[in-house]
Amino acid sequence: LSVERTAVIRNVGSGGLAVAGLIESDHPLLTAVNTTVSANAEPQIDVELGAKMALVNTTISGASAIHVSDDTSDDSTAIELTNALVVGTCYVAADASVVTHGGNLESPGNTCSLVDATDQVAVSNPAIGALQNNGGFTQTHALARGSPAIGAGVDAGCPATDQRGITRPAPAS
Repeated sequence: LSVERTAVIRNVGSGGLAVAGLIESDHPLLTAVNTTVSANAEPQIDVELGAKMALVNTTISGASAIHVSDDTSDDSTAIELTNALVVGTCYVAADASVVTHGGNLESPGNTCSLVDATDQVAVSNPAIGALQNNGGFTQTHALARGSPAIGAGVDAGCPATDQRGITRPAPAS
């Protein structure tokens, strides 16, 4: 399943995006690209029971941003992050993993255990705006002037447009 240019917001039941299930593949069950997951019941993202999820150019905002639960199978539960903006905390079980492909920013700590050289962790102020209409068809958190997330993503696999459908600036040469 692929979710693109979407806002998953204000769900009151079991949070934002959740994926569960044992799989025999290295491919994620759910891939979210150019998506905002915010203001839901906690957690915003829930990955469990040997499932895999990939978040690309996605903003996750909430006290309990990402929950990766214990795995009862031989396959590890995993979440892959690329250019993700995580505002809140991660809970990652001992036998689960967060795989980083770079360009991620986590605030206020490093509870996702991001280790890529291009990741920014323990950012005290990610400088993002309130969840609102910033253009396009979905609500987003705009990056404020001076946000450490501006220009900090990795180019590999980065979509040409953002969640709003606006063309991204060309990488600096």
